[in-house]
Amino acid sequence: MTTQTDQFAANLAKAKAGVAEAQVIVGLAYQFGEGVAMDDAEAFEWFRQAAEQGNVSAQTNLGECYEEGWGTIQDREQAITWYRKAAEQGHAPAQFNLAELYIHPIPNETGINIKQNYKYSEAVKWYMEAANQGYAEAQLALGSLFEEGRGVEQDYTQAQFWYRKAADQDLEEAQEGLNRLWRKRWFYSQIPALKVFFALTVICIGQLLFLHYLTLVRMYNTCYSVNKNIPCDDFSVRLNIVWAVSGVGLVLAGISYLWVKSIFYKK
Repeated sequence: MTTQTDQFAANLAKAKAGVAEAQVIVGLAYQFGEGVAMDDAEAFEWFRQAAEQGNVSAQTNLGECYEEGWGTIQDREQAITWYRKAAEQGHAPAQFNLAELYIHPIPNETGINIKQNYKYSEAVKWYMEAANQGYAEAQLALGSLFEEGRGVEQDYTQAQFWYRKAADQDLEEAQEGLNRLWRKRWFYSQIPALKVFFALTVICIGQLLFLHYLTLVRMYNTCYSVNKNIPCDDFSVRLNIVWAVSGVGLVLAGISYLWVKSIFYKK
């Protein structure tokens, strides 16, 4: 029975002979400790040798080493260089990783984000390349960009399309995205009804204030013009009520306006 150690020894012999595929396998063995002790520096070296021969898997793995600082110094520019080499050969994982670098900062060992320029147009380009090959994580990322309008014009139809593609591959976050879009579209579909409700509310408050105004005029005439002996305490009470209703009405109208404007201004 062949053990992992035996398999590693056989692959190591091929790797030393310059076989790129074997060099990638040996690099992965060192990276994950399969048949040999884990050693990131050795993994990096074997990935480098295979990557220089044009092996796309090795180029992607080498990019990850530079991105994460595995077996080498963390270097974003080198990560981009190697991801791009593999991406331009149509390797979907490299295309996705390259897109991620353009919109997500890389934390260094101290936890401080390395300075970088956000290039959404480049990110969208490479997400699209990977997504069109059926790469679920890229499809999810595109759905998020179209939903939020980052790097592309906000488009819920496109967001739903890409979320659906990713959800069909059982990506849970994509299903959550579809559910979120449904809730947003439901809320936005209520805007016409909310506008009508808001208008009717303002009209009702206006009518109420007008009726109180007429009542006050009548009471004023009764108290001070027709019969000065009639007590006018009720007049003061109603005056306070009108001021209270007016204040509450104006506050509610203002809150309603700001709420509708801030939440429902998107398409």
